[in-house]
Amino acid sequence: MKIKKLILPLSLILMPLPIALSAACQSDLPLDKNHKTEWNSSIHLDSTNKRIKNYVFRAQISNHFDGDTVEVLALEDKPIAGIENNHKYRLRIAGIDTPEKNVGGNPANETEYKWALKASEFAENTLKLNQIVYVFATGLDSFKRITADVFFNYDIDKPNSLDEVDKSYSVEITKAGWTLPFNANNGLGIRIKSPYTLEWYTFRMLGMALKFAYDNQKGFFAVNKGEKRKSIQEFAKIYQLKPINNNYINFWAYQKNARNEIDNVFNIENDENVYTPDDEYK
Repeated sequence: MKIKKLILPLSLILMPLPIALSAACQSDLPLDKNHKTEWNSSIHLDSTNKRIKNYVFRAQISNHFDGDTVEVLALEDKPIAGIENNHKYRLRIAGIDTPEKNVGGNPANETEYKWALKASEFAENTLKLNQIVYVFATGLDSFKRITADVFFNYDIDKPNSLDEVDKSYSVEITKAGWTLPFNANNGLGIRIKSPYTLEWYTFRMLGMALKFAYDNQKGFFAVNKGEKRKSIQEFAKIYQLKPINNNYINFWAYQKNARNEIDNVFNIENDENVYTPDDEYK
């Protein structure tokens, strides 16, 4: 069995209340006083969609590297995507960027390393070794890893069909508060509005997941009673080895005028044009 290199062609609803506050007001959040403490973050991929038929493949988790990188063993052929049965592929999870433990031989500082470990632990506990998952492949990154998201079921370790998986790994780790969403392109373009893309399914859901984690003080955002709330800017500052900068802003429900910001996933024009989950989170 060998690690296979391949070349792929490159190719959500939590509704915030209208908000027009600056970053200086972050400590007063949650601004949405009616936020939900429970949210069904299920995503159901359309198995009849031609692109999903060609680019989503059944696989088995075979290794973990960190919170946003795993290895899988393909369990079927997907010729158009360049996937071969019984070959292993390293995946870089799309739509998120977790803190780093080490980059190019340079170790993270104590704070970043701590949060990188939290993300890695979430990956190991959520995507267990030998668990069966479905991988939505989108392309390759600069390290020749497949950029993809992993779809799974918390209650079924060995699903037999795409219809049996209902969770996106990128959304779930964001919902747990262990990562920030990431969009390196600094814009949404048409990707979020096309049902043939991974972004159509996950980008708005990532925004909802981030809001859920913030509102409910999950993961990094957790504080002890009486402590000041942590801001999203504080989370971003943890990323020292590979600064995330402002690449999370497209997903931030509390961005000033988010509902009218064209490159925010909560832009009002996206309401009828993106994936709508079973449980609408307003």
